[in-house]
Amino acid sequence: MLKEYRFDYFKNFEDMSAVTLEIAKMLDDCLKDFSPDNMEEILKEFHEVEHRGDELMHSTLNRLAKEFLPPIEREDIVFLVHRLDDVTDNIEDIAMALYMYNVQELLPETLEFSSLLLEGAGILSEVTKEFVNFKKANDIKEKIISVNTLEEKGDLLYMQTLRNLYENFETPKELIIWTRVIDKMEKTLDSMEFCSNVMESIILKNS
Repeated sequence: MLKEYRFDYFKNFEDMSAVTLEIAKMLDDCLKDFSPDNMEEILKEFHEVEHRGDELMHSTLNRLAKEFLPPIEREDIVFLVHRLDDVTDNIEDIAMALYMYNVQELLPETLEFSSLLLEGAGILSEVTKEFVNFKKANDIKEKIISVNTLEEKGDLLYMQTLRNLYENFETPKELIIWTRVIDKMEKTLDSMEFCSNVMESIILKNS
């Protein structure tokens, strides 16, 4: 009988964050070259990527159910993979909102939000790559702090964007749509910060 190789949980964390980075790049590209007529087709591509993230999450959880001695606490693994998946889901939700609300023209601030999301996804990807060696990695905590800084920038952008909307909106419909879209973008930044905080908590527990 062939020997069963140990499941690499840290590699799955890394792969899940790579999916998040991929879908964040897709959103950024979509907004930079926004075409309402193509959104239905683009959403299919978003869903394919999001589904790969789901598969990685479930493969981790399925293996964990059989694992005798995982490298970190079970509860931490479960919580982290769900939080990583949340970020990917939230990015897809932004694209879905643009389609469902039949958005025809973007607010300039959406590109600023997207830039923050792409940067945050990139940092999360870097953190998960180093996560397996968190006891030796010197800059992992600094990278986690940088995600928190991005979220703070997002809070300021969120506040100013909504203020501008409520000062200058042309129709109630426009106000409702953009309030919901901007809420989703801010929520996604929050989920990135939450995910980085989860990893920081795991590091502290295991150091």
